Amino acid sequence: MQIHLVEDGQNVHIGTIKQPFQYCDIVLEIYDEMENMVLKIQGSCYQMGIHCPHMPCDSCQNIHFDIKDVTDNNIGLLDKKTKGCMKEMNTNGDNFEVEFP
Repeated sequence: MQIHLVEDGQNVHIGTIKQPFQYCDIVLEIYDEMENMVLKIQGSCYQMGIHCPHMPCDSCQNIHFDIKDVTDNNIGLLDKKTKGCMKEMNTNGDNFEVEFP
């Protein structure tokens, strides 16, 4: 399991992001400063954008994640969006689109 501590600008602990081992999904669990889980971000590993990120078609470059509450209800989405084939192959940045209440 990977664990990432989140701090504010004054180095005060404000939360934790945990990435537990999952066989077929990508999961990030978001915890507050009291270690209460507040969100889960989940996406399937069976997306073309994970395995073929430099292919020319858009569907091979996009990756979709659901944002869920603690009761596993979908409350938003996070998408890694393509920059186009040439930019994707020649740059190191990523574009994300978030829909969240």
